[in-house]
Amino acid sequence: MPNRFEKGNLLIRQAYQQHRNIFPCMGKNKLEDCFTTSGNKVYFWFNTKDANTHMLSMDMSAA
Repeated sequence: MPNRFEKGNLLIRQAYQQHRNIFPCMGKNKLEDCFTTSGNKVYFWFNTKDANTHMLSMDMSAA
C-alpha cells in the first residue's frame, strides 16, 4: 500500500496535469508542505496562476 509521501506525489502530479502552474498556498514555501490528513484521506491544497486555491484528496487505502 502506498504511504502518505507516495500519495502526496500522486496528488502533486494530478494537480500539475490539471492546472500546469501550481504554487504553495497558505504562506507555505514548498508544495510538500501543503498537505493535511484527516481520517483515511490525505488532502493537498495549492494555488494556481489566477490566485485561486484548490484542493485535491485521495483515500490512503486506494492503490
